[in-house]
Amino acid sequence: MKVERLRIYAFACLLATTSLGLPLLADPPARVGRLSLLSGSVSFRSGSLDEWSPASLNYPVTLGDSLWAGEDSKAEIHIGSSAIRLAPSTDISFLNLDDQTVQIQLLGGSLDIRLRHLSKGNAFEIDVPNASVSLVAAGTYRIDIRDNGDTFVTVRQGETEVTAGLEAFAVVAGQSAQVSQTDPVSYSVRAAAPTDDWDEWCAARDEKEDHIASIQYVPADVVGVEDLDQYGTWSTTAAYGPVWEPSGVASDWAPYSDGNWAWVEPWGWTWVDYSPWGFAPFHYGRWAHIDNRWGWVPGRIVPHMRPVYAPALVVFVGGDQWRPSGIAGGGIGWFPLGPREAYVPPYQATGTYERNINSAAVPNVGSIDFHRVQTDYANRNVPGAARAVTSQSFGKAQSSPGRTFPVSNGDLAKAPVMGMTAAVAPQRESITAQATPAKGEVARPPERTEARSVVARLTPPPAPLPFAVRQKALAANGGRPLDQSTMKAISKASPPRQPAKVRVVNKRKIKKVKPPIVR
Repeated sequence: MKVERLRIYAFACLLATTSLGLPLLADPPARVGRLSLLSGSVSFRSGSLDEWSPASLNYPVTLGDSLWAGEDSKAEIHIGSSAIRLAPSTDISFLNLDDQTVQIQLLGGSLDIRLRHLSKGNAFEIDVPNASVSLVAAGTYRIDIRDNGDTFVTVRQGETEVTAGLEAFAVVAGQSAQVSQTDPVSYSVRAAAPTDDWDEWCAARDEKEDHIASIQYVPADVVGVEDLDQYGTWSTTAAYGPVWEPSGVASDWAPYSDGNWAWVEPWGWTWVDYSPWGFAPFHYGRWAHIDNRWGWVPGRIVPHMRPVYAPALVVFVGGDQWRPSGIAGGGIGWFPLGPREAYVPPYQATGTYERNINSAAVPNVGSIDFHRVQTDYANRNVPGAARAVTSQSFGKAQSSPGRTFPVSNGDLAKAPVMGMTAAVAPQRESITAQATPAKGEVARPPERTEARSVVARLTPPPAPLPFAVRQKALAANGGRPLDQSTMKAISKASPPRQPAKVRVVNKRKIKKVKPPIVR
């Protein structure tokens, strides 16, 4: 009877937790956005900071992050196989970005979106000052906010549902909707205008991505697959299957040697590579040293499973007591994981997540003990595989060419293995780390644009907690992101953040209508 009462009590606790909407354990998203193109003056603001900094190619974009493409500038973000392109003078933020939802706040400028796939139950929403735009099918879309505040939604392919006021209406392929910035709001639908130079530039990018040969080896949802054809070649090996080798790298080049470490929540220490192709091979798959050259091994394609993003697939070594040659004081080193070697997330995650993030690279993943201490890594014995920086410069955009040091096998053999994260506490500059530090004032959106609020159908999650209120706890956490119980305690003790300027409509009151068609 006592055992049975305990079971009933445990089940009641589970129900209570569920009814409160508090997940027992929430895994981080399997996907992120990637800054895949930057042209001109493009600025970035992390969701946990208030300041703008120059955007960096290949930087991961996630919940709360903002981008500003200044005059005569443009940017591109890939999320899975879909592309989001910012025209000049465009200001966006990600209100949500997880495995089910992409929710973008567009305060000004123009967006082009090529949505290649929309799974059942997933949502893709763009919220603007006078309406909310829900993409309901794969297609090509453009959204413009004019200087007077009017919004134009153009559908080249696909279908949207636009919510303005408390009315929702469809806009289909070949149509454009105009929503006025008036009170009460007014709207109309007409035939889409002919394409202009911006449309043609975006279409050319889409056309190139329509013919990616690498998707026969890598799932189309692997972020960064779009650059593999241009910057490398594929071969098939008996030992590893398909292998991609980058072109134009030096004979002594090694993976994770040309970039910097940044702190990106909720994953922690994250590699930001400087190469134009430098995303997919550093966040998915494994690296192998074959015939004195490095090749990227993506692993098998797992049917019906979205590829799971990792911040960096490396093993960290060193610490304050490690003195490798060429480094004064303590050093932090790393080398890439090899084929079939398991990645153990340094952040809080379930066993299901651990299996999923390793499923493509590790055979018989269900039988792996992810918490067994491992020291016999294949790439640890490869000459030139490891790189290092001083402990003081780690995470401060200083692991760039000339500031990383190759580690000899002798030094590497003496280095303590840290595991999948560096035991270094992040600083504020760890979040804004860029390949090229800002010179002078960083471009930022006009105040009149930033002051706008937007209409939303989906209720976005809370904004990320400011880094400043978490910094003390992170300093004591050994280079790992904070777990959910710690984050919950901090959020209770810290002052509430200013809510995002989002006006969520009452979905129960929305009425579907047929809009007036302007001939």
